[in-house]
Amino acid sequence: MANVLSRYKWLVVLLGLVITIITSVASAPATYWQPIVNRVSHDRVRLVNVSGTLWSGSGQVAFQVTNTNWQLLPGRMQWDSVFTLRGMQWTINDIEYKTLNQPLSVLINLKRIMISAGACNFPAQLLEVVGGLAHTLKPSGEVSVQWQAILLDSVDYHLQQSVNFTIDLKQIRSAISPLPELGSYKIIGVFAAIGGHYEVTTETGPLLIDGQGVLGSKGIQFNGEAKAVVGMEEQLGGLLLLMGEFNGRVAHLHF
Repeated sequence: MANVLSRYKWLVVLLGLVITIITSVASAPATYWQPIVNRVSHDRVRLVNVSGTLWSGSGQVAFQVTNTNWQLLPGRMQWDSVFTLRGMQWTINDIEYKTLNQPLSVLINLKRIMISAGACNFPAQLLEVVGGLAHTLKPSGEVSVQWQAILLDSVDYHLQQSVNFTIDLKQIRSAISPLPELGSYKIIGVFAAIGGHYEVTTETGPLLIDGQGVLGSKGIQFNGEAKAVVGMEEQLGGLLLLMGEFNGRVAHLHF
């Protein structure tokens, strides 16, 4: 009889331990995401002002512009999770400004982290913190970003395949230009574990900007040129003079 009671005692202790672990995990605070996001992004993205739990909560996203400059995205991102046969799946959505065009899906298992393809929109004013040409132009307008699905190794968080992305800058205006609009531009690029590259082209508008750049450990670098369409040289002459090395018609851009 004593042996039976002893077995039940250990069973109760074990059951209590399991319940305690499950309760602790279920109520894990949202702050647990902060070091995970830091490591996955190699400390280029941070989650701040978080609330809720690891499984259901919200927070704001900040991304690194320079070694000492961070940009906080407007609004809060909300996440909810569900267990699937493929792993834990999180759904992330913008609950205020609707920056994301559609909810973002993140699936995590023992082998990889899979982030769904997606798109987002934000005001061009946010580009000013990047510096370089954006800082000079002080732009306004709309920016649209699209990216392919992202696969990361779940151990070292390195990219398992390159990611193509497209950025559309629509109806860009400048606070230092007398013209009501400078133009619309497209950036097409690819990012991989060892860095990336991109190309800038002009779609419409009086200010023509073209060039190529790289993405790497030194941040964003760009080399190109800017010029006015025929007949708009006088209106854009002052702006071109501020944009780069100006030879009378073309501004050479290096940043």
